Amino acid sequence: MDGLLDMVVQSADFDALTATPEMVLEKKKFIGPDGAISVGTMPDRGSPTISLPLNGTASIPAGKYSGGKVTQNIPAMGDYTIYPTSKEQQIPTKGVYMGGNIIVPKLSNLVPENIKEGEYVGGVGPGTWKGFVVNDPYTLYYRGTFGPGQSVVLSNEDKTPNFTYEDRDLWMQYSILWAAIIFNLPVNITGKNLMKIGYTCYAPSANAAAYGQPYGAPMLTTYDPREKSASDIAHDNLLFQVNDYGEPPVKMRFRAREAGENHGEFSVDVSTISRDVYVSLYTYMGIKNTWIKIRWVKFE
Repeated sequence: MDGLLDMVVQSADFDALTATPEMVLEKKKFIGPDGAISVGTMPDRGSPTISLPLNGTASIPAGKYSGGKVTQNIPAMGDYTIYPTSKEQQIPTKGVYMGGNIIVPKLSNLVPENIKEGEYVGGVGPGTWKGFVVNDPYTLYYRGTFGPGQSVVLSNEDKTPNFTYEDRDLWMQYSILWAAIIFNLPVNITGKNLMKIGYTCYAPSANAAAYGQPYGAPMLTTYDPREKSASDIAHDNLLFQVNDYGEPPVKMRFRAREAGENHGEFSVDVSTISRDVYVSLYTYMGIKNTWIKIRWVKFE
């Protein structure tokens, strides 16, 4: 047989042969272009399963394949909603396939008017808000902001006092003459020592100041002043009794002491009162062009 093969080899046209060992299965014999009998080196890989890493590559070695498959096992992630907070948040996208969207809901109240003047929050600004936040129930009013649940009405004509946001004050003017600023909710002042009122009283002249105008006075009553007459209020007031003219005593008044704007804080001892009280501020402006601004009302 080998002799016959030798005869075939000797008579063959080797110029048409191009096979090399790596092109022929291992252990299989073939005649190469040089006419010599060689043995193939190509491995038989069969039908392998190849795992492809995330965003990676897989090397496929040379050889003969009768089939096979490439697989990839990547955790999937659908829509993911993130709610903005004051803390840093991490979105768990490492090593997963995103099959949905990352959603960040809008903050509808993230607008300049809710941001402190001149400041930025999350790229929104500059802020324009000039007010204050009052969470203390014993601070009934502070520079344009009422305490929890509080508001005011006037005993005179039952209308709201003039309020200017820029100045952040309750502003009483001469056209009202007299009125009581009444806070709508009672407050329990047990354990409190002082009632403090920040104010500005404006007297247009030294003569007006000499008459002690304008002036205001605090009143604490056991019931809502809106439900009683002026006479009832006078007798129920826990701080003082009115004089013969129906006015509070001078020592209980905060007032203008000179021409122009008179700024101050009026304090009243309330340490002997342990109960719920309604708070009112009596104001009087009997001379033209006088006015009063209330800046704060609080208990300490």
